[in-house]
Amino acid sequence: MTVQYFDIAILGGGNAGMTLAAKISSKTKDKKIVVFEPQKANTKSATWSLWATESEISILKPFIKGQWQKWKIVTHNSEIIHKSTEHSYIAIDSSKYLKSYERSLDKEVTLLPYHAELCSESDETIISADNKIFKSNLTFDSRPPELMRDGLKQHFIGWEIETEQDLEDIDTVTLMDFTVDQSKGIHFIYALPLSKNTILVESTMLSNHVEKDVWYESSIKEWLDVRDISIKKHLRTERGIIPMHKTKQRFSKVINIGVRGGAVRLSSGYSFSIIERQITALCEELELSDYNMPKKQLSYPLMFLDRVFNSVISEFPNKASEIFIKHASSMQGDEYAKFMRGSQNLILWLKVMLALPKFIFLKSLARVVLRNDHS
Repeated sequence: MTVQYFDIAILGGGNAGMTLAAKISSKTKDKKIVVFEPQKANTKSATWSLWATESEISILKPFIKGQWQKWKIVTHNSEIIHKSTEHSYIAIDSSKYLKSYERSLDKEVTLLPYHAELCSESDETIISADNKIFKSNLTFDSRPPELMRDGLKQHFIGWEIETEQDLEDIDTVTLMDFTVDQSKGIHFIYALPLSKNTILVESTMLSNHVEKDVWYESSIKEWLDVRDISIKKHLRTERGIIPMHKTKQRFSKVINIGVRGGAVRLSSGYSFSIIERQITALCEELELSDYNMPKKQLSYPLMFLDRVFNSVISEFPNKASEIFIKHASSMQGDEYAKFMRGSQNLILWLKVMLALPKFIFLKSLARVVLRNDHS
């Protein structure tokens, strides 16, 4: 069987994989790179959201489908609205983003539309794809991570729709609306008013088990009905499952990146900003080491405290809406944006911790420490 050799192999051509390929290829012309991605960029119809600075907005402008200065969290008993002066909440069209990065790749980068599997590793990594064998000196894995059966997950189905009537309050994003069915676990509606007649509405769950499609779809319909919003046209559907638990490292010499590499905020599911910083830091480290194996997995700081937060909401799901409101209320708008971007520091985390129910938080802190779940 013919074996193909590459300097660098990247498994998965999503945000992390394609961004890494583009940045490496722009910095070096002597490395043969292969990216394995079975899906074409134009079929990846998803909305990526983040809190962005002005400089980031300038870079991402061609891919932005919505931009807001205000966002809110709603429960049956309260509502908090944040406004930021330093950050905007933006929604990115993933297909446009990935196609742009694909076009920017150097000719030394090979894109292969195959599912790839890691077979073994020694000095070189052996990869199997399309009944062929590939070897690489340095391998990055950005494929979706394996989900723990009973691990906490964020799972959702979203509808982007055109509405019969003009929407109200289109300058504000609904991050979480907990005034919906809570019988299956922690459940909220996430809504992005993209224009006066277009909105993305997602039914989102935080729980260990994924529900059938009809459950999410019924929740979206009910939320729209309560607000007298009629659907003129169903534009598209998006869905996802995000692990809110630690991901496993299967091969010691393969570098996990993106969500697989610890770039997701385990307390919120946000990852775009962290992935961008992760890939930038990784490229800098690779250059300094002449494209040798990086020293360590790159994630975001204070991940341990995210695990404590998740332990709190996992054990006390009936208090989740109260906890998220207190969490948001403990910060000003720009502080909240920094926190959700993964740019939080210990002082900001202390403000959050002091706002949470003390007994519940300390109990969860002890549990996480005893499980040695703080890496």
